[in-house]
Amino acid sequence: MNLSSFILIFTMTITFCPLDRAQLLLSLKNSSSIFMANNNRLSTVDSITNDLRIHRQHYSDRRYKLSSKQQQQQKRNSTNTVAMKLSHRIKQSKSMISSSSSSLPTPGKWEPIWNELFPRPKSISSVRFYLYSRLNPDNGHELCIDDHESIKQSNYNPNKRTIFLINGWQDNRLFARWVRDAIRLLLLRDDQNVIFVGWRSLNELFVAAMIIQSYSLYLARFINFLKSKYHLNGEQIHCIGHSLGGFMCGFAGNITFIGRITVMDAGPRPYFQRKPSHQRLNRFQAGFMDVIHSDFHPIFSLGLTIPYGDIDFFPNSGTPQPGCWQDKLYKPMKELTDSNGDGPLTSLFQFPRYLLFCSHYRSHEWFFESIWNQQCQFIGVLCPNYQMFINGECGCEDIWIDGHGETTCALMGYDAEYAILKQGLTKFSPQGKWYLKTSDFIDQTKHHCQYQYQLIIAIKFIHYNIVDKISTNSCCTK
Repeated sequence: MNLSSFILIFTMTITFCPLDRAQLLLSLKNSSSIFMANNNRLSTVDSITNDLRIHRQHYSDRRYKLSSKQQQQQKRNSTNTVAMKLSHRIKQSKSMISSSSSSLPTPGKWEPIWNELFPRPKSISSVRFYLYSRLNPDNGHELCIDDHESIKQSNYNPNKRTIFLINGWQDNRLFARWVRDAIRLLLLRDDQNVIFVGWRSLNELFVAAMIIQSYSLYLARFINFLKSKYHLNGEQIHCIGHSLGGFMCGFAGNITFIGRITVMDAGPRPYFQRKPSHQRLNRFQAGFMDVIHSDFHPIFSLGLTIPYGDIDFFPNSGTPQPGCWQDKLYKPMKELTDSNGDGPLTSLFQFPRYLLFCSHYRSHEWFFESIWNQQCQFIGVLCPNYQMFINGECGCEDIWIDGHGETTCALMGYDAEYAILKQGLTKFSPQGKWYLKTSDFIDQTKHHCQYQYQLIIAIKFIHYNIVDKISTNSCCTK
C-alpha cells in the first residue's frame, strides 16, 4: 500500500447512468460552477501543499514496524507519486480558475479540491434520480444525467414544479419508509414532479460528511441539465433534504440557483457546527431557505443548534422531543408487528435506528404532516428564547423596518413560503429562532400539530373617574 491509495483523487460512478468524470468537470467548468474566479481561491489551492505534509506524516505512522531502509524507500516512492498527482491537480485547478469568466450564480464558496485530500474507504457510491408523478406514483422512472432518452420516456413535465427529495445518511434508499410516504403525500397535495435522489454511502458518518460535496456535484449537474435542455425555471425547484441530504441541497445551491430549500435537521453537528458559513449551510444558497431543527440539545444532539436559514424553527425545548421516551418503546414494536408490506427484515433494521434517532426523525414527521393536515397549522413565533415564548411574551405581529415588512410568526412545513408571499412580506432580513410546541403522540391516529393561544388581558383605568370618586369620598368624610 502506498500513499497514493490513501489520498484518492475525486471519482464517482452512477450505476446504469454512465457519465465520464472529465465530462462532468468540463461541463461544470464551462458554466463557471465549480471554481470562483477570485484571488482568494488561488490561496486555497496553494494550501494543498501544506496539507500534503500532514498526510505524509500520518501515513508514516504504521501499525507494524519496517526496517529503517524499507521505511525510507517506501516514503520516497509514496511521496514522489502523491506529489506528482497533486502537482498536476493544482496546475489543472489554477488553469480552470484563470479561464473562468464569471462567479457563482448565488453567493457562497465551493471547495471540491479540498475534499480530494480526504481518505476514501474502498466502497462504491452512487447518485441516482427517480421520477415520480401522478401518472406513476408508485414506481419511479430512473433519469440519467445528459441522457435525453431517459427524460423523453418518462412523465417529466418541465412546466410543473419540480421537487428533489433527498434522504439522510442513516436511511438506506430501499428501507426508508418515510421517503415513500412523502412521495405519495407530495403528489396528492399538488400535481408536480417529485424526483427522489437516491444516494447511499457505505462510509462512516463523518467520512460521508466530508465527501457530501462530491455527491452534490451530480445533483447540481442534473439540475443544470434540466435547466439548459428543458428550460426548467430555478424558481420552480424545491429541494427537500433530511440530515446530510439537506447539505446536498445546500451545496448544490452554491453551484446552481434553487428557488427553495427545506432543510430537516441537518447534521452531524460535531462536524459542521463550527465551520464558517461558506463551508456549511447558509441562507444564500437558495431563494428561500426554511429549516426545521428537531435534535438540537446543546451537548447531546445530531442536528445543528444555530440558525442559518431565512426561517429557523425550533419546536419545543430541544432533545428529547416530546413523546420520544415512550415512543422508543411503542413505535419500534409496532413496526415489528405491523410491517405494512415492508417485510420483517425492514422492520428489524428500523427498530434500533429509531431508538437512537427518534428526535432526529421528528423533523420530517412534522414537515410531511403539514402537507396532509391542513386543518391545523404549525405556527412558529419569533422570540429571543424558548422560556419567553412559553411565558407568552412573544406573539404574532407584523413590523416594518425601513419600509420592508417583517413578521414575527411563520408557518412551519410545506406552506412556509406561500404564507410569506400571501402576507406580502419580503425575504426575512434578521436571523432568529421561531419557537412552537408540538404534541407527544405515540399513535398515528393523533397529530403532532397543536393549536397555540396567546391570552392577553388588558386592564384600563379611567383616570378622571377615579380622581373624581376619591374627591367625592373625601368630601363626605369631612
